[in-house]
Amino acid sequence: LFRSEGALRRARAVLEHHFSGVRVTTSTDKVATDALKDMARKSDLVVMAIASAKHAATNWIRANRGALPIVNAAGKGSSSLIGAVLAFAGQYVDDEAA
Repeated sequence: LFRSEGALRRARAVLEHHFSGVRVTTSTDKVATDALKDMARKSDLVVMAIASAKHAATNWIRANRGALPIVNAAGKGSSSLIGAVLAFAGQYVDDEAA
């Protein structure tokens, strides 16, 4: 969830280019639309840019994701979004290896 569509497009392009089989879905919805709810329920991972996403949609996702992972990207740019995904992936690999 992010306000900057440019940052979303860049992050999506990088992730899909470098990780075969990864599909990135993005949203800039500020309320919990049906499309956003469906995406949040079906996604393996949700990354939220908390610096720019403080609205009803983020509250709904936090309340309804259950045990499914949510990662908070600290910054507002594509590098923060990508970094958050990579950090989660690294943690996941470490957990699986243990």
